[in-house]
Amino acid sequence: MRTTLPPGAACPPRRARGSVLLYVRFGALDVRLGDRMAYLANGDQLAIPAGVEHSWRTPADSSADIVVVTAELPLTSTALEV
Repeated sequence: MRTTLPPGAACPPRRARGSVLLYVRFGALDVRLGDRMAYLANGDQLAIPAGVEHSWRTPADSSADIVVVTAELPLTSTALEV
């Protein structure tokens, strides 16, 4: 999912059943991952493991265009015979 967040927008704390990948196309994002904080800016990405509490917000003076990719089930590879 791609979305644009206005300045000061926030995502409340949550735990995803699957992994989450955040990618910042432009702007800035403050991310809390468990008890750690990260600052993401243009081109940064962050992988959030399944079950880890996380939240994010944009700074009061900056919007952010982000892409959020979620995998609700574990990803597996399958070999196909031709």
